[in-house]
Amino acid sequence: MTVEELLSQLERLGFYQHEEPGMMSVLKSLSEKNSSPWLTEGQQQHIDLASAVEDDQTEIIEGVLWLHHPRPYNRLFAISREDFYECFPDWFEAMQPVLESRGVLIAAIDEYWTGKGDKGIILNHNMFLLCPGVLDQSHSLTKWNYSTAQALILINHLLAQATSDEQVYVVKELDEDTLYIAFLSSQMCQLISASPILETEKPKLVETFFSEVLKNPHNN
Repeated sequence: MTVEELLSQLERLGFYQHEEPGMMSVLKSLSEKNSSPWLTEGQQQHIDLASAVEDDQTEIIEGVLWLHHPRPYNRLFAISREDFYECFPDWFEAMQPVLESRGVLIAAIDEYWTGKGDKGIILNHNMFLLCPGVLDQSHSLTKWNYSTAQALILINHLLAQATSDEQVYVVKELDEDTLYIAFLSSQMCQLISASPILETEKPKLVETFFSEVLKNPHNN
């Protein structure tokens, strides 16, 4: 399977369903050049921009396309694990419309701490532990990874409750802080996993990607 064939099959499955029609050919051309379905923020390679549509997530400067958000839109997202750990509610509020488009309705978002140092999120008046107090003295990376993993597992639980056909996968790790996650159906995941793209950019289950910190958080 070529990358071009992969993108065509993904398009039929709704991979680009949240994009402006005028942007789809541009994004597919960029993905073919990059040999990857994932487009990250920043300056893109030169391509024919005749059909490109500028919006609040894109900009064309002197014939060069800049992406201000990972694409495909409403499917690929960047996460700063440090920023997430420091303020859970902000991240969940930013993801609220994304989740609602997949049937997950969140009416109220807050955070909580306990006297034992436990830290978690409150969604629709239900409490979910994201980082136990026993990890408070752990290395920063451990706390960032553990809380991010628990949040993504929670997101997948909420998606399953809403009977969505999608779940969150980790698709790319930029550095020890930044991760890229994608909302994918099982069919999309299988297609990408069987494709010729780099192994480091193929979808990984949250529990698999974070397996070490979830099994032995005190040893990380």
